[in-house]
Amino acid sequence: MLLYRFIADLTSIALLLVYGLLCGQMVFLRISWRQYWRIMPVLWRMRLSVGFIRALVYWRIGESDIAITHLLEVMSKLEDKASTPKQKQTLELIYGIAVRMYMYCGYLEDVTLLLIRANRILRINSFASFPEVDINSAHLIRASLVAGKILRKARPKRRADVSNKDNSGKVIPFPKKKQERVSR
Repeated sequence: MLLYRFIADLTSIALLLVYGLLCGQMVFLRISWRQYWRIMPVLWRMRLSVGFIRALVYWRIGESDIAITHLLEVMSKLEDKASTPKQKQTLELIYGIAVRMYMYCGYLEDVTLLLIRANRILRINSFASFPEVDINSAHLIRASLVAGKILRKARPKRRADVSNKDNSGKVIPFPKKKQERVSR
């Protein structure tokens, strides 16, 4: 079973790399060769490389939500086992890729939650791929988003029968058509 899984992982990675070479020097994965070769040995040893490449391929073909799901699975498994400095560097690079994916999809709240999570686990204050947002601004953004949700829930709902009296114009009713009698 272990040999079968090893061969299946190796085959899928090789096929994805061939696909990447045909599409043009790993640009299809939206990461550089340097990042790729820094991440892959760690992920290979932890048996997470197929999930990571699958996430990158889904991201490239435009299925961003599926890609984020696969990447979150890889991140959660890596967070549980990250003990060496190389594993922590790999986790930081994967956090950076996840931030780019979230920003591409427009999930600002998830970006702030990811930065707060990274600060708790790795003690970093900002991502190299997204230096504009640090941990303090992430907390501020998160607080403002929560306050906006609370205000939306607290706002009284308007009833349909009560409307604002706006005297800016007079409503003219549509004229009714008179029925003509047909005599026989």
